[in-house]
Amino acid sequence: MGVIRTLFLLAAASVGAGAAAAVGSAYTTPSCADLLSGDARFDTAVVLGAGLAGDGTLGRASEARARAGLDLYQAGIVGHLHFTGDASEGRADPVARQMDTLAMAEGLPPSATSVEPLSRSTLENALFSQPRLARGGSLLLVSSGYHLWRGAASMAWAGAPVAAACQSARFDVRSPAHKAELVLLEGIKWPGNVARAALWSAGQAVGLGDYLPQKLLN
Repeated sequence: MGVIRTLFLLAAASVGAGAAAAVGSAYTTPSCADLLSGDARFDTAVVLGAGLAGDGTLGRASEARARAGLDLYQAGIVGHLHFTGDASEGRADPVARQMDTLAMAEGLPPSATSVEPLSRSTLENALFSQPRLARGGSLLLVSSGYHLWRGAASMAWAGAPVAAACQSARFDVRSPAHKAELVLLEGIKWPGNVARAALWSAGQAVGLGDYLPQKLLN
């Protein structure tokens, strides 16, 4: 019983720490709108995709993140937009492609964007995007506020650390209940991400990378 209680307390502490990180991320990271009047400049904005609406179009969070990136590009804050993510489950175009389509509709040239349409988790966002971002240059991470710290940690783990991050919105939802749900889910995802990233890195280090299932990072 003592072991079970200890494991339960460790799990609860891990989730609590993850939830605290989500709240800290939401309330301490700057708004992307605040960067529009500043002097900071970045080579690329990495825009993390979120979910889709019920009809298969961009969900509120995904569209808000894409538009935040567009505003940064049009203001000359960033020179390139990289969209990443797929939450379509085969029922619609990947989120990243839909964000790119939105950018094209707003007049951005094809050379101003790149797309990573296969990732289905934050770890995969980072890992699959890293080869496309390896050309160097400063990176700005764009996502929802509560998600930014975990996104930045994932980017650093994948070998593509960001120079800064900004939020499209703190939570993308209005009701306190939905905000609390997002914080709880983020609290659960944080320790899960740390464990999966550690296993993946350990496997790579000992030469077992080819045997690791890709679902480990989902």
